Amino acid sequence: MQDIAKLGELCVTHLVAVDSALSKGRIDRYLVAAGNDRALALRYYMWNSELCQAFYVPIQMAEIAVRNCILKALVARYGTNWPFETGFTAMLSDRCRDDLTQAIADERYQHGTACTHEHIASAVSFSFWDHLCTKRFRPLLWAKGITPFLPHFPDNTDLPKLQVRIMTIRQWRNRLAHYKTVFDKNPTQKHNDILELLSWISPDLRTFVRDTSRFSRVLGRRPT
Repeated sequence: MQDIAKLGELCVTHLVAVDSALSKGRIDRYLVAAGNDRALALRYYMWNSELCQAFYVPIQMAEIAVRNCILKALVARYGTNWPFETGFTAMLSDRCRDDLTQAIADERYQHGTACTHEHIASAVSFSFWDHLCTKRFRPLLWAKGITPFLPHFPDNTDLPKLQVRIMTIRQWRNRLAHYKTVFDKNPTQKHNDILELLSWISPDLRTFVRDTSRFSRVLGRRPT
């Protein structure tokens, strides 16, 4: 990131070009925070973009770690043939069934006979794993509770708590991916939510992500 003084100069110099390319309305979204100063609003836009970048590693770690935990539950119930078990696929929503079907086709095309269930698991969307934590899957995947797969989860039976946390993090991920504002959407709480989810899997993993995350440093660079 440019130093503050240099960034301020660039925002003043190139404001018209950025307004034209991104749309005036996009920068207008930041005017309230910037006290109607358009150059400062552009600095807010750049800072918001940097905040989004700072979430990349925590979100990546959370999504992959949670996916792998739920995958263990799938394999424990159905074995490595889970993508093709009709007892499982019949329980999926139409959207998730289509997601799985497309993932199978894509991964078979890419890997041929070397395609594994892990390839398929990595290709389905985050919402697929969120869906597997809804109550319809309790008797199939979570009959023995949550802690066999997320060892540090605080309540072995509270599946709704897990599902809501995964869903809210997925929604936050989508907000980041669509370049929306995050600086005024309580990003600190979202970062803490991610860390807590990781702690349910492994406290050491949570510590690693916390200590390597750029979030706090970037948050402290709020434009003035």
